[in-house]
Amino acid sequence: MLLAALLASIFLHVGRATFNDSTCGRTKGCFVPADPECYQGCNGMKFSWLVTGEGLMEIQLAVDADSADGVYVAVGFSTDDLMGDESVIECSALLGQPLSLKFSYNINATTDPSTNGEPTNWRLNRTGSEFLINSTTSFTDGSVYCAATVNISGAVDAGLLRFDPARLYYLLMANGPTDAKGLVHHVHDVTSPKPMNLSNIVPGFDSDPCGISKGCFLGMFNDYTLNGVAVSYRMISASFIAFELVAPAATKDGVFVAVSFAFDRRVAYSQSIECSSLGNESLSMKFSYNDDYGNNARIAGEETIRDTYFTEESAVFQDGQIYCSAVVNVEGSSVSDKIFKYTAKPYFLILTTGQTNGTGLLPPTFTEISTLSTPLTNNEASFDATVCGVDKNCILPEQCYGGCNGMGFSYKILPNSMMRVELFSVLTASNQYIAVGFSDDNKMGDDYVIECSALQNKHYNLKFSYNNNTPSNVRITGEETIRSSYFTQRVIVSADGELYCTALVNVSGWSQNNQVFTYNPTQKYYLLLASGFTNTEGLNQHKHTFISTPRLLAGDDSAGTFNNATCGTKKGCFVSSESNGMAVSYEVLSPESIRFELTMKTTATSSLYLAVGFSKDDKMGLDNVIECSALTGQPLSMKFSYNPALKNARIPGEETIRPQYFQNETATISDGMMYCAATVNVSGWGPSNGQVFTYKENQRYFLLLAAGSAITSGLTQHSVTAVSSSRLLTDYGAQGSTGLSSTVRKRLIKAHAILMILSWFFFVPTAVMFARFLRASWPTMKPGGLLIWFHVHRTFNTIAILLSIASFVCILTANSWEWTGPGSQSSDWGKKHTMVGIFALCLCWIQPFVSAMRCNPAHPRRQFFNWVHRGIGVIAMILATTTVCIAAIHFLSIWPHKISQTTLSLMPLVILLIMSAVFLCIDKFIDVDELNLSKEPMIGSKEEAGSQEPLIEPNEEKPLGSQKASGSEGSEKSSADQKTQDSADVANEKKEKVSLRKILLSTGATNPTITRLRRSHRHGIDNDYIIDFRWNWGIIH
Repeated sequence: MLLAALLASIFLHVGRATFNDSTCGRTKGCFVPADPECYQGCNGMKFSWLVTGEGLMEIQLAVDADSADGVYVAVGFSTDDLMGDESVIECSALLGQPLSLKFSYNINATTDPSTNGEPTNWRLNRTGSEFLINSTTSFTDGSVYCAATVNISGAVDAGLLRFDPARLYYLLMANGPTDAKGLVHHVHDVTSPKPMNLSNIVPGFDSDPCGISKGCFLGMFNDYTLNGVAVSYRMISASFIAFELVAPAATKDGVFVAVSFAFDRRVAYSQSIECSSLGNESLSMKFSYNDDYGNNARIAGEETIRDTYFTEESAVFQDGQIYCSAVVNVEGSSVSDKIFKYTAKPYFLILTTGQTNGTGLLPPTFTEISTLSTPLTNNEASFDATVCGVDKNCILPEQCYGGCNGMGFSYKILPNSMMRVELFSVLTASNQYIAVGFSDDNKMGDDYVIECSALQNKHYNLKFSYNNNTPSNVRITGEETIRSSYFTQRVIVSADGELYCTALVNVSGWSQNNQVFTYNPTQKYYLLLASGFTNTEGLNQHKHTFISTPRLLAGDDSAGTFNNATCGTKKGCFVSSESNGMAVSYEVLSPESIRFELTMKTTATSSLYLAVGFSKDDKMGLDNVIECSALTGQPLSMKFSYNPALKNARIPGEETIRPQYFQNETATISDGMMYCAATVNVSGWGPSNGQVFTYKENQRYFLLLAAGSAITSGLTQHSVTAVSSSRLLTDYGAQGSTGLSSTVRKRLIKAHAILMILSWFFFVPTAVMFARFLRASWPTMKPGGLLIWFHVHRTFNTIAILLSIASFVCILTANSWEWTGPGSQSSDWGKKHTMVGIFALCLCWIQPFVSAMRCNPAHPRRQFFNWVHRGIGVIAMILATTTVCIAAIHFLSIWPHKISQTTLSLMPLVILLIMSAVFLCIDKFIDVDELNLSKEPMIGSKEEAGSQEPLIEPNEEKPLGSQKASGSEGSEKSSADQKTQDSADVANEKKEKVSLRKILLSTGATNPTITRLRRSHRHGIDNDYIIDFRWNWGIIH
């Protein structure tokens, strides 16, 4: 057997004079570092190997050089990544000697004082050429090249080589000059990024750089995927992406692993890249395609472009896995439009693996779809809030004890007692931690903990710990022995001010210690987030803490969150300025599928809704609607509905299509936030006659957001609304709203109401009161030559008119200056309110013009003016009162408490009526007795005009001074003195009545009459007069 291997090696090396890169990863393993990886550049250093069995390993070494004299390239096999204590195979030409392969050794600087503290390459007692079979050397085209088959067993036995094919080694490559004694200190050197198993042709899939130098989608572990199915991607340019594919397999024949690139999480219509062996052919990378039904299909002519589209390809079966890697041309091909063509849009990655036959891939035995979409340009792992509430549950606190420090936590319960977790926080210094406790109450103590921490001066890692009842955090005995098996698919990033840790965690508990987290599906957990610093023993007391509401971790109803950060990039958003924070987002996945989110703040937990209407204008009517609603007695969910006019209506049969039309639905109310999200089929539904939303790519939509209360039969009138600007749903950068926000509109409506009530029920009644009952008050005060009552009457009526105009402008502005009366789409009561109110305002506004045309108070037709002026006022007041009652009783979305609001609105009018009644009663009943029942002729009447003494009729009561002092009636005055006094009293009365007439006429009274004149002793008044006089339209006392 050894002889056969040697003969094969001889034939293999005949004529080989240069390093062949094309077979790297296929027929041999290679370490070909790029210049940035090497100290002072790599200078073309290359090393390849192939362990052929029977203790033999084929090797090749190459380096760029000006000549083959005095130069070397060497590789050391080290158990760590530092030079010292490792065997070396070198391709060197010691000064004055020919180029050859040799064994040498790097001595550790600490074991030999002669090294002066520097690790040094030492010569061995012999070169070991007898163990380097069919050694070949050359210097061609500026490249030094050596190759041989190494007898590993013989060299090891001879003490020339320390090497075990079963162990992992770092490869230390170096290049520099030589002297007569050996190798001089290297000029170029590089260390492999990780230890390598040289029994394998390729290193295989390395998850450590995931999120750092490459992006990865790591499939779940389960019974079939023993070591995991995975894909990695590294963007080289817009035309080339480096891909890796790996999957477990029992053989290299008839197997495949493939990644498909989808926009909407569906396998159908997606392009694929696969690592497969069809039938008995060799493993290789290929393009394929998934048809309308999700079945994988070959692409005609694809095989003709493989060699040029897949470069630097590796395709091997090793360690129970199939593994392929290549730099892939992703520009697409004229051969077929089904060849993968990269676009800047984010993709969902769909991993599949299974068996093949001679013609293609059989249905996969394993499929997993990434929870996140990626544009294939993001390498660094970080928290993505866009799928919070969609494919994971999130805790993103905004108010924490000590500040939140950017803390966050996400979780997703998976089958087989597995849970995907993410922990992250701001990284301000070394030796920090971020931890989450799972507690049965809202206090620290007796809690399971998962932490991402770096104990003093150690690397960050995910761990289990426990909060005892002291309470303090403690280490779990023996926990470190289970970390690698309990935390799988770990990604840990501690850079650029961020600490981010994620892993797939086994939460089934540990039989050796009950302090390791054991998940209970029926337990509601408080999630205790904490961050702070560590010491050598564990976690110090936290600096920042947050306690969530209790929740079931599976089917959690409290995790939905709306992420504004991706608005304008990954999705389009319309976020209203309303106080309830209502918002909608949309992400067009395909012409038939759109991802929608709806969210708002709420204090209610049932009988509520938030809806978005898709309108061709900025008004409600004939709109398709998608709503997030909880009808009375029903859970929160997403639904279709329709606005036939100004009301929302249910769509018959719509409930039957919800499960098919709303995929990956989330509907939650938690911590004062309502959130709904789903991938919605927007291709329409025939039986709905266009009422179910049908997306049109070139249609511009106004988004009508509305929120309010729901009842069993549907949605009630909205209490909050907002209207977006017109936009294409593919335009994620569209911003702004049109018209007024709901808050501004509601404020304008309330301002309209307040101004109208002040105008009609305060200023107008006050003006009427002064004109009707207080004309004779303050008769001697005449500011500006006018009596007080006229100033108040005119000023208050003017203010009332100005307020009514301002109120009218407010309501027109709130309604976008559109007619809301008969003929509009307003409600019936809205139309009535508008029409009656308009009539009232018109009558109000013509009153000043009517007043300006009044005639002189003494004019015979003045009474007609009085009745017209009075009639217009009374009718306007009745119409205004009716209008206010309609609003208070029927506009419940604005005035929800109709009884109290109606009472308050009408209270000023009621007070006016009560005061009028009081004044009328005073006029009618006060001072009416046997002494004042007689009526005198009207001053200024015909009787008065024909007599110089019209003020006292023959049958008028005698003056009080003519009565007997004792008060007895009918007594005769016999003395001359008494007669003289009576004559003087009569003369005084005449003078006083003349003066009184002048006063009354100066007040603007028309045709006044004096009905009574007497001294009064009823109120203890002597030698004064109580005067009652009559206006032509009422009585003033």
